[in-house]
Amino acid sequence: MKRRVLIAAPALVLVIAGTLWAQGVSGPVGLKATTVLQTTTTAHGQPLQFPLFRNQFTGVLFELAPGGRVGRHRHPVPNVVYVMEGELTVEADGQPRRVYRAGQAFSEGDHWHDGINNGSVPMRAWVVFAGEEGTRRPYWRACDAGKSSPRRRRSSRP
Repeated sequence: MKRRVLIAAPALVLVIAGTLWAQGVSGPVGLKATTVLQTTTTAHGQPLQFPLFRNQFTGVLFELAPGGRVGRHRHPVPNVVYVMEGELTVEADGQPRRVYRAGQAFSEGDHWHDGINNGSVPMRAWVVFAGEEGTRRPYWRACDAGKSSPRRRRSSRP
């Protein structure tokens, strides 16, 4: 019994010392982590639902000129939007207009909406889509003549 304690005690000291040393060498230095969004629903109250298999994240940097608009569309997968610069106004069917400014984040889902830059400077947003591997464009379903929402129909673009 005494022999086991003599072997276990130094081993425990080595494990603790190694852990403390590793934390000092690889621990955070100058790090500030701020949660900008944690949610289980989209900004419009839809529950987030992720694909079941072969998941992949797609990160996209969107830039929208002053007076520009994204165009009516919907997303087949959940996403998180972080506005880096400027402001983005989102108009969604049956919802009040929402304005998001630099430093704000929100989540969108499968509902018809449009993004507009009503500001005087370009809008830049980082968007991460939670889709399925192999999806060509996991982040966009444009509103066209064949796939429009019940609210309004747009003509096909040439």
